[in-house]
Amino acid sequence: MLATKIMLVLGERSWTNQALHLTCAIARRQATTITLVKMMPVIHPQMLGTTAGYLQFTPQDEQDMVEYAATAEDYSVEFNIQFCQYANYLHTIVDAAQQLGASDVVACVPASHIAGWQHLQEWWLRWQLRRQQRQLHTLAQNENTLEWTPAMVLNHSG
Repeated sequence: MLATKIMLVLGERSWTNQALHLTCAIARRQATTITLVKMMPVIHPQMLGTTAGYLQFTPQDEQDMVEYAATAEDYSVEFNIQFCQYANYLHTIVDAAQQLGASDVVACVPASHIAGWQHLQEWWLRWQLRRQQRQLHTLAQNENTLEWTPAMVLNHSG
């Protein structure tokens, strides 16, 4: 059986808290490592990899990171935190999953005002990750409640 590693892409606080609790519960049961990834947009692609690329990191972000770490510690799961600058959100998720060796990615595809665009982006992200033998897991928003879909299975074979 392949060793599993979950990459949780941090997003909006409420979503992230729900996803973090679910991910930590699974990681504890499966003895899996979690990597919390803080995505940080850059104003211009030339800022990628520079200290200027961290300009969007706020004191609230710092406080949130401390709370997320405390939650993971409460579950007694092995975790680490990575910061990832990006110019293209979805492409960076795919690249980060590959670089971190994640077998599973928990992420939220940003909402869009264009009908069907979010669905198309989620399909593309899922397809790109599947090409690398990785699985995408999301939380679906239904009538103001969060629901885990699909059930996360971390036992990969072959």
